Amino acid sequence: MNLNRRNVLVGLGTMTIGGGAAFGSGAFSQVEAERSVTVDVAEDADALIALTAGDSAYVNEVDGQVVIDLGSEELGDADGLNLGAVTTLTEALSVTNNHEEPVELTIDGVESDDIEVRFEDGEDGGEIDGYDLGDGATLDLDIVIDTDEASADSQIDETVTVLAESTD
Repeated sequence: MNLNRRNVLVGLGTMTIGGGAAFGSGAFSQVEAERSVTVDVAEDADALIALTAGDSAYVNEVDGQVVIDLGSEELGDADGLNLGAVTTLTEALSVTNNHEEPVELTIDGVESDDIEVRFEDGEDGGEIDGYDLGDGATLDLDIVIDTDEASADSQIDETVTVLAESTD
């Protein structure tokens, strides 16, 4: 092939396109960067979403965390809750929004095959699912335990999830 202007330009154009295809996408497969992270941890009563034990003897603060315990030790001489009943612990738990923005609060109840535990608005009733809790507001909760399907040896040992999502 003769080296003339057209062949040189075609050759340079081919190299440019090939190089662009190989290296010119601008994409990368990995980036590693170090950043600092600071996390302050507080006990439940002092956190952004504060959980505090209410007026129930079965809701206590243990090592800075709220614990709901209806086990036989907490019931004194009794062995458990009534079978085939719905037991309500009135104003047993309070949730306070210490965040500087309103939040949408959801507390998922827990259940086993035969016992259900749910959290209800102590003022209006109803489960806590997408409850609007303003900045500085407090919500008193009832804890409702339904043993309608339970047998004498039934028990439940679960973890409750409190979810607060900023609405701003």
